[in-house]
Amino acid sequence: MSNNKVKNQDSMSQEDMQEYLTYILSGKVEDEKHAKKLRRLTRRTTNMSDVTVVIKAFMYKQEKTITQLMEAVHIQQKVLDKLGATDEMFKEAEKEYTEEIKELQKQIKEYEDRADKLSKEEQGKAKDDGEGK
Repeated sequence: MSNNKVKNQDSMSQEDMQEYLTYILSGKVEDEKHAKKLRRLTRRTTNMSDVTVVIKAFMYKQEKTITQLMEAVHIQQKVLDKLGATDEMFKEAEKEYTEEIKELQKQIKEYEDRADKLSKEEQGKAKDDGEGK
């Protein structure tokens, strides 16, 4: 028979959970006292109930953001219709957008390649410095 005991972990207080969710959704820290409290909260052991609350909060925020984006797109579509935008104009704009994305992806790849090269050079220098001692 196993000697392991199952321990129950109490959920975070509603106040602590609200404060923690506000922080993880906004990323804002008010002051040093607040930062200290957040560090304490992040080190707490949580239970599945706490995890569920966090997941639901993220899902709610995501759903709200998607709804706001959909509303903005619908409003923009109505404006474009009133301005007389044609299918040809949409196709041309889509082509331009696709080209812009490809160019940005190319630039990102170039930056990543440069960063990799610099990192390898730094690793080589560090290795050389370590051998020279």
